[in-house]
Amino acid sequence: MSNGSTTKIGFADADSIPEWAKPAIAAAVATGVVEGYEDNTFRSDYRINRSEMTAMAVRVMKLDVNASSASTFSDADQIPAMVLIFVQKRF
Repeated sequence: MSNGSTTKIGFADADSIPEWAKPAIAAAVATGVVEGYEDNTFRSDYRINRSEMTAMAVRVMKLDVNASSASTFSDADQIPAMVLIFVQKRF
């Protein structure tokens, strides 16, 4: 991995990402574990939620996802659509 000063990250808010974190984020993006948000931001100062963590875990484990699976969570209506298939696969 290159050092933070030469790491290029294509997020709109890349300037707000700490230099020390850029190599790891770039690697996670390159491997498909992290995609960022729909508005092309990374939001490094935000805490990830459980559905985002589940999506990353499913991507790391390279699990097949099935969009037709139904969720049994009582708060399934609060799970963002972009990660719902990952949550359904994992649980």
